[in-house]
Amino acid sequence: MKKIGFMMMTLLLLTTALTINLVLAGGTNKGDLGTAQTIDIYDLSTWDGVENITDATEDNLNQTVTNVTDITNVWMCNNYTYLFVRVDVAENFTGNFAIQLYVEDANGTVAGNDTLLYTNVSPLNKNDINATYLFSVWSNGTFYRYNFSDTEWTMDVNLTDTAAADFNWTRNSFVMMINLTLLSSTGEIYTGNSFKFEVFTAFEDESGWLVADYLDYGTYTITGEVIPEFPNVFLMTMLLFFAGFLLAATKKLKLFR
Repeated sequence: MKKIGFMMMTLLLLTTALTINLVLAGGTNKGDLGTAQTIDIYDLSTWDGVENITDATEDNLNQTVTNVTDITNVWMCNNYTYLFVRVDVAENFTGNFAIQLYVEDANGTVAGNDTLLYTNVSPLNKNDINATYLFSVWSNGTFYRYNFSDTEWTMDVNLTDTAAADFNWTRNSFVMMINLTLLSSTGEIYTGNSFKFEVFTAFEDESGWLVADYLDYGTYTITGEVIPEFPNVFLMTMLLFFAGFLLAATKKLKLFR
């Protein structure tokens, strides 16, 4: 009986020390998203069951490329590691284009700014959410996170060659995944954190980079469950050593009885 109690105590200790908040589903209203899903960014069928926001068609701000960068739907979901974002447009992507995601600080501690990276279309020169971060992916394979510093957006994380993010586009669907910690000014994110977001598309012509279309802001809420995950080898080793020590001590006490 004592041995069973000891094993239960050890299991409880390990579970408590080695668990993190993992994220699952949220709201159902249009513009208020949150769905538990792990996405294969190369397989659009993995988005089945995920909510999305519909954007009006043929509302592209630059009519010369109406279909190529005209947003039709924006999808979002997350698992315990990544936020997944999918942007569908009316026609297959061609030429030089960019997908840009503006977000608030999911931790809610750092205020943002309403300035856009590209401000070519008047009066559209501001975002609606005072964004803290901008995640921008270009069709040449460049992927950056920006924050607003002083008077402009400044690249602070190069995501092109890291495990923190990835992206893929297939025909008229673009998918990016972003490590959840990159959404927070503290590097921590928890169940119940929410943030407003706004999506823009852009393209390049002879005059430079131009805003093409945008999805007016929505809200994403992170929810979830707690499941075990080992944060590092050192902690795991120390906990196992401690458990082994307690087991040996228990056996020794029995010998002297």
